[in-house]
Amino acid sequence: ILSEPRPAPHLGPDTAPAYMIFTSGSTGEPKGVVVSHRAAMNTIMDLVERFDLNEGYRPLCLSELDFDLCTFDLFSVFAAGGTAVLIQEHERKDPQRWAALIRARRVTVISCVPPLLDMILSTGDDVGGSLEVVMLGGDKVSIDLYRRLTAAVPGCRFAGLGGATETAIHNSICEVVDVDPNWRTVPFGVPLASTALRVVDARGNQVPDWVPGELWVAGVGLADGYLGDPERTNERFVEADRYRWYRTGDLVRYCPGSMAETGSMVEFVGRVDNQIKINGFRIELGEIEAALTADHEVATAAAVVDRTAAPILLSAVVPTDRDADPRETVAAVRARAAERLPAHMVPEQIVTVSALPLTVNGKIDSAAVVRLCRAAGESERVDARIAPRTHLESALALIWQKVLGVDGIGVTDTLFALGGDSVLATTIVARIRESFDITSVTVRMMFAAPTVAGLADRMIGAEGDAEFLEATAEIFLSVEAMSEDELSAALEHHS
Repeated sequence: ILSEPRPAPHLGPDTAPAYMIFTSGSTGEPKGVVVSHRAAMNTIMDLVERFDLNEGYRPLCLSELDFDLCTFDLFSVFAAGGTAVLIQEHERKDPQRWAALIRARRVTVISCVPPLLDMILSTGDDVGGSLEVVMLGGDKVSIDLYRRLTAAVPGCRFAGLGGATETAIHNSICEVVDVDPNWRTVPFGVPLASTALRVVDARGNQVPDWVPGELWVAGVGLADGYLGDPERTNERFVEADRYRWYRTGDLVRYCPGSMAETGSMVEFVGRVDNQIKINGFRIELGEIEAALTADHEVATAAAVVDRTAAPILLSAVVPTDRDADPRETVAAVRARAAERLPAHMVPEQIVTVSALPLTVNGKIDSAAVVRLCRAAGESERVDARIAPRTHLESALALIWQKVLGVDGIGVTDTLFALGGDSVLATTIVARIRESFDITSVTVRMMFAAPTVAGLADRMIGAEGDAEFLEATAEIFLSVEAMSEDELSAALEHHS
């Protein structure tokens, strides 16, 4: 600490690092993103000028200090000459308190991730009439949030922003005035000042309107790279057409829109690294979430993959009617999802929750969703378990149990919900053929009827002799119940 104050502030170059934030990215390995003063201020000043923020500007600072949305919350206040409304640490999970602060402190702007606004609106508390602008970023922005906000605070401006830590908070914006009926979520929109967007295929070539591709971003807002990691920096920050671009990993598409000053605005589709492969099918989790959210009984949804064994699709949904019977809601949502999606994209397990679990930064916690679905699924499976009713069903259940390593299999439990896949299905079919000395059972038959009861019915239909299968199954079960000594003795007796 200097004994005497400096006569003037020390102003270094605007290209000097302003801060570094660690982000896990899609791999889960921390990456230190180095952001310059110029990059951060490019985003901040665009939004300050765009929304005419001045000395009356009073944002509610909901974001944690280690989350880059906090950079806008604090430094936009300095740029505009406004007043930051802070929350205490013990209030971080108290949306009723946030609503009270908005009303009491006459908050004018909220900039946060979508789930936090959802939490505020879900309280049903009066937030007053001071809100002028709501900006949402860091995740998909649902049309439902726009409608609910305008109902609660008529006249409040609403914008969705696309962005990444590597592009200094945000890189694009879509202020919603009228909702296009074709929108599944609020689009990323158009680039911020001194920013360029392009949508490219796997070779880096631009794609036409409506064709999905990866979003690349160029401009003043780009981060310097990853601290001490030139390999990953060079992988994500690339040179093309004399510009330096950041490969976001966002799967987007150009869609012609009236708000675009030049060219087309950009619509979010999903994540490039969210394209997974299950049972030979490539699946985009964002597409599943969009189909579920389009259901009138669903306020919001998250689709995840449980990779504990063979990967299976799971989903948690927040119902619009919190008082509805969860089982009836799930059954109805699943039925409509089956109409909207191919069979391989319908989640094996759908559970209802009062709110989607969030990380400390307000993003959906996928690992927590998996745990919720797994726990609910096991509980439902035990409660709804139907024990084998015939020798044939008992024999098939025993074979499934040995191959899948799962105890207490019910005759209506699906193969995939039990952790099965095409490889394990092939093993099960081979065991059945060997045990029953038949060739009519196929993997295709298993996929068509992926339950013990369904497969038993298909086997009877294929063989045309239910009594033969029952008798063979009874013998199989008797042999399986024998110890090695008993089996050896029986073989010696018959030899």
